Formats: sequence, structure tokens, C-alpha cells
Amino acid sequence: MLTIDDGLFLQIPGDSGQRTLHPATVVDVRDNLYSVKLEENVPVEPGQDVLIYYETKREFVQQSANVGATMPFEATPVLRIVTIGEPVSAETRQCYRVSTVTANLSANVGELVGCPLIDVSATGFSIVADDCFKIGQVVPALLVFEGEQFSGKACIQSAKELGTNRIRYGLHCINDRESGWDLERGLSHISTAVQRMQLRRRAG
Repeated sequence: MLTIDDGLFLQIPGDSGQRTLHPATVVDVRDNLYSVKLEENVPVEPGQDVLIYYETKREFVQQSANVGATMPFEATPVLRIVTIGEPVSAETRQCYRVSTVTANLSANVGELVGCPLIDVSATGFSIVADDCFKIGQVVPALLVFEGEQFSGKACIQSAKELGTNRIRYGLHCINDRESGWDLERGLSHISTAVQRMQLRRRAG
């Protein structure tokens, strides 16, 4: 958990597809509402989704957040941000991702329906879609597997161009009181089931 005077970094959605981290300092804390002072003037709007990075228990983590308000403060603004879900490691991929290309699965992400599901793990998944999402953006997600639906919220963590305006997006599941644990439960179930199917196929 962050406290006053702690340092952190903000990643603004749409930073040209790059992981540009903007330094900031916590100046006030109220539950999961933080006031942070940026060290540089960065264009951020109220209601915008961001990613924050910080160190806790000697581990560098990232967490989704939403900008509640911006307040002028000398040359750089102070942002009021509300954290979403729990922090996850920003150093290594937490869980093994299993390829789902041959399983012919799809996902609904944001307003897009039927995006090809490329891989899945217990905490996230990847899709292929048009160039329409920004890194750090939080979107609704729906996965369907064996007739069962799993819905929740996910954060766009990465974007890789595949050519012809097609992008491979990596998403991380977000769990909070509003969205619940349904999506994470589905990811764990799908990941395990697909691995078992692949093992059975290899065993003949």
C-alpha cells in the first residue's frame, strides 16, 4: 500500500504504444484514493484510465487506476486517482500462458464481439483485434467456454502490431467489488481445461 511521500510512476494510455513511466509522489492518502504530484506536466484528463507502478515489499508492481480529478499546482498538476483491483507483479509474467489458437475460442472485449483468443492464463489473456485500444485502458470482457460465460473487467497491458491494422493485445484480469471474481474463475478454468486437452492430444 502506498503512503504519503512514496514515489510511483504513471503510465498514460496511448503513450505511442510505449511503456513511458512518468514519475510522481504521493501527497495524500484516503483509503484507495490517492493524491499524487507529477514531476512533469503530462496531459491527463478526469475519468482517464492509467497504470501506476511502485515498489512494495521489495517487488516492483503495477496496478490499474482511474483519474478522479486534476488540480493545478505550480508548474505540474496534482492528480486524484482511485486504484482498481489488486497490484500485480511488473517484473515477470506471473502465470504460464497456454496457447488457445487451435481451440478456436473468442472473447468479447469492450465493444468488440468475437475477437480471436490467442492465449490464456489464470490471470490474463491475449486477443487479436483492430487498432482500437490503448495501453492502460480498462475494458469489460466476456469469455465463453463450453457453454458457460465468464465476465468482468480487464486492463490492456501490451499491444503488438501484427500488420494490416491488426494488433495483438495482452490483458490482465481486474478483480474488485464491482466486477467480482467471475472472469478470473473463468480464466483459471479455461487455462486448465485447454492444457488438459492439449496433453490428451499429445498422448494420442
